[in-house]
Amino acid sequence: MGKTDNINNPNRIKAPEAIFFNSLGRMGITAAGAMISSYMLLFYVKCGMNLAVLATIFLVAKLFDAFNDVFMAFFFDRIPKDKFGRLKVISIICVVVFSINFLFLWLGPYWAIGNLSFQYTIVWISYILYGIAISLVEIPYNMFSAIQTEDDKQRANRAPLMAIGQILGGVVITMILPHIITSVQKSTGGNDMPAYVYAVIIVVAINLVISPIGILACKKRVNTIQSTEKIKFLDFLACVKVKEVFITCACQIGVTGGISIVYSTIVFYSEYVMEMGQSVTGMVNTLSGIGIFPWLIFGSLLMKKFYKKNLILAGLGFTVAMFILRMLMPTEAWWIYLIAGLTGIGTGVLMVVLPVMTIECNEIAEYKIGRRAEATIGAINTFFVKIGNTLAVILPAFILSRSGFDTNLASFSAMNPEEYISMYGSLYVPSSQATGAIIFCTHLLPAIFYFIAFVLILFWNHTKSKHDVMMVELNERRDKLVNISQ
Repeated sequence: MGKTDNINNPNRIKAPEAIFFNSLGRMGITAAGAMISSYMLLFYVKCGMNLAVLATIFLVAKLFDAFNDVFMAFFFDRIPKDKFGRLKVISIICVVVFSINFLFLWLGPYWAIGNLSFQYTIVWISYILYGIAISLVEIPYNMFSAIQTEDDKQRANRAPLMAIGQILGGVVITMILPHIITSVQKSTGGNDMPAYVYAVIIVVAINLVISPIGILACKKRVNTIQSTEKIKFLDFLACVKVKEVFITCACQIGVTGGISIVYSTIVFYSEYVMEMGQSVTGMVNTLSGIGIFPWLIFGSLLMKKFYKKNLILAGLGFTVAMFILRMLMPTEAWWIYLIAGLTGIGTGVLMVVLPVMTIECNEIAEYKIGRRAEATIGAINTFFVKIGNTLAVILPAFILSRSGFDTNLASFSAMNPEEYISMYGSLYVPSSQATGAIIFCTHLLPAIFYFIAFVLILFWNHTKSKHDVMMVELNERRDKLVNISQ
């Protein structure tokens, strides 16, 4: 295999492709995911919906979604890889479908305020469709990433760019939106609902404009085994049984769940525990983002020097420790801000290294099962990511519901702040038990998820030396197939 990192090599990934596909190509889907993880639960509460009912709806919707990714894998793996242009067109159509569904997921319940049964119906249908729509966008992106290059150095070099795309998407929601919400709350006396509507429109615009450009920028460089063979159900099971595939993808439950739980509960913590609107949310997310930046600079270098498994374990262990330290002073803003900046260092490792390990699974699976299955690997990964995201919404919803968090009063306070203040003297303040539940969900529950990922990654044993030997044999197999076909 040639050195694809050589500047004169035609297979080298050039700057425009790296920027538009590897970096900006992730911006839209990340912004949408960040908004759902951060604000969907709080938004629905303010629309008047019950936390326990919402958690049940999300759980039932996830059961419907359980087999969705299998069918998606069949669909995308049946598109011949030599028909790269066709795959791009289908992917752009999927982005449009995803954007339309994202609009209904938010604006549907907002427009139906006052009609609870209609709101719950909209949420249930929209959330099921969201599970399908997210697969339609995520699986093709994972396929493009896998067939863009198989060179380890180039993958390490573009990993920080992939993280930058996630940060840029997250910045729009997790860093900027909290300040906008706080500003709207002050100008309206407490009603911040218009801010969410503006944010939804911005996220949809990013997806419709930037994501298609990223898709069109990607080029195919990997010649694969049996690239036109249609996948069978047994092939899907064979991929799941590959140890490295299962561990890496299952690890997403802990990592994605940990990140998403912070996003979904920090908004409750900022508004109802600290009673500072969304200003604490904005500061925590901003400082966490700053903590990630060293990995954008040094991540590629460290991946070339150190075993990826050790980097992931260090990041997970450090992140768990930081969340436990939060409990020393759980209501002191300066302490939470300090720990948030340090936590970003740990999560930065995960954002840069884990995607590379996931892409690497494509070659491992090809080596072990004898065929290429980018869509299948992407579907397995997306499935576990969605489990993590769903648990990040379901668990806090059930915990807050059981703790006595009053969604009716919270909604009344959000929609009619002046009237609520005239009746109760201030905006809604939860009971001490509900406050304790919010603190637990914000500071300790994420640590549990990260620890689960830590335990899983201990079983990963695909070293760099094993990978190099595997790639030599894999390329020999490919060369033999090419000679046979000629």
